[in-house]
Amino acid sequence: MTTATVLAKSLTRYGHVLTELGQHRRAQNVLDNALAIEEKTYGRGHKNVAIVLDHMGASSSSAACWVARWGILSWFPKYSRTGWATTIR
Repeated sequence: MTTATVLAKSLTRYGHVLTELGQHRRAQNVLDNALAIEEKTYGRGHKNVAIVLDHMGASSSSAACWVARWGILSWFPKYSRTGWATTIR
């Protein structure tokens, strides 16, 4: 495990804690940094990226807002053709 991945995992956990404390804006900023590291390290379709995105969705008031903002479904083509994708759009 590289230093970058350890940092990304730590930021993801910290973002989760901030979300639990109700500090959603700070959590979003921290998770944005974790996402950038994971994307650069593994690419968009990796499970670590999905984990960060999951935490970002938890810190958001609406999962649909994150789908729209990041175009998440295009990163995971397997899921973009399911009924779940069409209910969000």
